[in-house]
Amino acid sequence: MDPVTIAAISLGTTVLATGLTAYGQISAGQAQASQARYQAQVAANNAVIAQQNAAYAIQSGEARATDEAMKARQQQGAVIAALAASGMDVNTGSAVDIREGFRERGQLNVERTRNEAALRAYGYESQSTNFLADEALQQAAGRNARTAGFLKAGGTLLSGTGNVLGTKWNSLKVSGTPIGEDADLVGA
Repeated sequence: MDPVTIAAISLGTTVLATGLTAYGQISAGQAQASQARYQAQVAANNAVIAQQNAAYAIQSGEARATDEAMKARQQQGAVIAALAASGMDVNTGSAVDIREGFRERGQLNVERTRNEAALRAYGYESQSTNFLADEALQQAAGRNARTAGFLKAGGTLLSGTGNVLGTKWNSLKVSGTPIGEDADLVGA
């Protein structure tokens, strides 16, 4: 093969490789952006689930608090009945103190149950906030990946163009072909 044909093939191969690399970089950026969008949607779904769990925790806590209140009233009623059966006046003296103690203990159990539910709900709400932050982060990552793919492709195209032009410049210098503004004057 003559040197001109080899140079032409070399230049053509460089141009083709540059184009394929740029296309691959754009495709990779698009794939990363798609993956990030998927992860963002997963995070958004998880945030919704965490909010639902927070609501369920409160509802469950209220149901348990109601059970605790009924249990406390039942115990208080049993004590009053036992005191009355023993002949004590349940509205005076230590019987009133005993009743009040059972009432307070029952109320404390109800409040503890509600507090535990509120703490569980807070945990789920915090989890939801973290998922929403992750969603925003993934969306930004997707936008950045897409932009990066195009920037990398642009850099590759510029670099490839520079290589092709540099190779052409060197081949013209080696062959003795005139280069520059005065090229037309040399042959005249």
